[in-house]
Amino acid sequence: MSGARKKAERRGRQAETIAALWLMLKGYTILGRRLRTNFGEVDLAASKAGRFIVAEVKARRTRREGMEAIGPTQQQRIARAALALAPRLRMTGRPIRLDLVIIRPWGWPIHVPNAWEGRPGAGWG
Repeated sequence: MSGARKKAERRGRQAETIAALWLMLKGYTILGRRLRTNFGEVDLAASKAGRFIVAEVKARRTRREGMEAIGPTQQQRIARAALALAPRLRMTGRPIRLDLVIIRPWGWPIHVPNAWEGRPGAGWG
């Protein structure tokens, strides 16, 4: 692994730790980090108020950069991964929400609940 790749990996892990702590401070229960599925990896899985939350974490300078960092293909991948994880984490039948947590240098994290929609009729909400 190159030096730049190692640095990016370390920054990503730090961002995920900060995001998990931020969500816990907001009353979420963290169910897992870096969870692998056949559809790809989920950064954070959490629950709150009977919902199953899958959160993507992005380390970016601004909210806009964070929002733009997740394109339609990645959104679909994360939605499929959330559906695959629900039974494994005993969250089957619960509403699923796809969130984004943006970690900015020298700023508070930005939590965007329901950052994008999954497929209608598949338990999203």
